[in-house]
Amino acid sequence: MSSFSFPERPAAEIIGALAQVGIAALKPEDLANPSADLVCTLYSYFLAFADPLGEESDIQIAFSALEFLDNPDHHVDAIRTFNLYRKIKGMLASIRFGNFNLRDLIKPDTKRTLQILSTIVNFIYYREEKLNMLQPIVDQFPAYEERRADLEAKIAEVFSSSFASTLIWL
Repeated sequence: MSSFSFPERPAAEIIGALAQVGIAALKPEDLANPSADLVCTLYSYFLAFADPLGEESDIQIAFSALEFLDNPDHHVDAIRTFNLYRKIKGMLASIRFGNFNLRDLIKPDTKRTLQILSTIVNFIYYREEKLNMLQPIVDQFPAYEERRADLEAKIAEVFSSSFASTLIWL
């Protein structure tokens, strides 16, 4: 049985892992001197990878918050950055990396960014391992969704026919 841990990974391994799962195609020089735009993009792509359904409602929250500001055009990027910070901080805290701060987004440090990306890569490996362990169980029930839809249709049919007969009786 494995447990999640976060040993620091070399930059080449981080680059390979992020490319393999489709999060980002990076070059070594990208991680040698990371920019705020790069880390924001990486973290956004990681969040989309980890939670593909995502939260679309945050866009509406940002726009509704802008209406209270005197000059909203100056704050769009700040609100977007803060929303990303809140999401990535929550995600990293959920995998026990609790010391993420706003500076990690705005003025990323090379060593610190590599630590955070190592944690993300370790989570990706851990997640993949757990999903691979569950695959044999999923394979035992190949037509689960079709069977569920059939049963729901039968339940609806029985319910509607019993409801109609009750109405006739009344």
